[in-house]
Amino acid sequence: MAGAHPGIRLSHQLFEIDRDRLTCGGGTAAMDMMMTLIASHHGSELAEAVSAHFVLERVRMADEPQPAAPLAGAPEAWSTPWR
Repeated sequence: MAGAHPGIRLSHQLFEIDRDRLTCGGGTAAMDMMMTLIASHHGSELAEAVSAHFVLERVRMADEPQPAAPLAGAPEAWSTPWR
């Protein structure tokens, strides 16, 4: 994909927080991103309390990979990790 779009910087992060832009890959990654924002603005104690309220195992960091099961019948390239 990078070759097809050389002017775009691809990220392998679980989520990105860049000035006034927020983006993430996947539904639970949004929760991890929000917990990071809560921690940065209000402290990790509150982020952990909110996380516990949503019954999250833990708050994942942006550089952790997004786990995904391989799709049945998908090309092998699709199951290659981004890293």
